[in-house]
Amino acid sequence: MAYISQSANQALRNLNSAEASALEGNWVGKEKTRYDFVLKYLSGHSTSRGYYVHSFQDRNYNRFLAFLDCETISIGPDCEPLAIGDCFSCKATVNRHGINTYKYGKRNPFKETVLNRIKFKSWLAPSDG
Repeated sequence: MAYISQSANQALRNLNSAEASALEGNWVGKEKTRYDFVLKYLSGHSTSRGYYVHSFQDRNYNRFLAFLDCETISIGPDCEPLAIGDCFSCKATVNRHGINTYKYGKRNPFKETVLNRIKFKSWLAPSDG
């Protein structure tokens, strides 16, 4: 995924008003603050730099991203890895707000909250949709 490496406010200033109004989603939380989240696992993939990028979504369809050392995320007493669509609770710090402009995807640019220091708490259930 391509990232604009600047603050969210700077990135918005670089977009014209039509592009800015077309951005999907919202940013969640205040940067550098820790919150409890309930998220749905969307995807995970490796990078050439040796870490893994995991994507999540909350019930309001806001998008989240985390850069982790592990390929799979295991939660619960059986330590089964999360499957796409599984919901879970966690506590994490909002690292930054960004605009995902990945040009090869099927989506328009969207607002994305980058999480850091994630502590996975409990697996909740597979999502219904």
